[in-house]
Amino acid sequence: MIIRNLQRSRTANVLAEAPITLWFLFIGLALPLLILATLTYRIVMLDYAVRDSCARAARADSYSEAREIASNTFKGDLAAFTGVKGSESIYIIVKPLDGSPPQDEPEGLTLGSVDTINNVYLLKTVAKAEVAPLFTMGSNWMGAKVPGLTSSYPLTVSAQSYVEDPDVLTK
Repeated sequence: MIIRNLQRSRTANVLAEAPITLWFLFIGLALPLLILATLTYRIVMLDYAVRDSCARAARADSYSEAREIASNTFKGDLAAFTGVKGSESIYIIVKPLDGSPPQDEPEGLTLGSVDTINNVYLLKTVAKAEVAPLFTMGSNWMGAKVPGLTSSYPLTVSAQSYVEDPDVLTK
C-alpha cells in the first residue's frame, strides 16, 4: 500500500495568485505612480516658467515691454515641454507701506502716480494651465473620475517679483 502525504504544500498558492498580484503591482500601482511622477514634473516646469517670466518682466524698461517679455518667456519655457498648455497674464501690485490691502493694476499705472515713499511695487504673473498626464487610464479609474489620471489637471500658478524701478510701470 502507498502512503500519501496528506499535508498540502503552500507553494502552489503563489502560482495561483501570481496573475492577480502582477496585475495589481503593474496596473494598480506602477502605472498610476508613473503618471503621478510625470504630472509632478510638468507642474514643476510650469512653476519654473511662471517664476522665470515674472522675474524677467520685473527687469524690463517699460510696462508694455514687461508684458511682452513675460509672454515670450512663458511661451518659450513651455515650448520645450509637452503636456502643458496655458496662458499667462501680468499685473502690477501696489502694496502700501501703511498696512492697507494691496491693489491690482492690470493695465499699468497712470503717469505721475508712482509713489515710492508710501508704496512698494511688485509684478505678479498668473498662469492658468491644463497639465496632461503621460497617458490616461480611460474615462474613469475604478469607478471615479480623477483629474491627472483620467483627464488633464487644471492648475493656476502665480509668482510675484519686486520691481526695483517702478517709474517704468506707467502706461
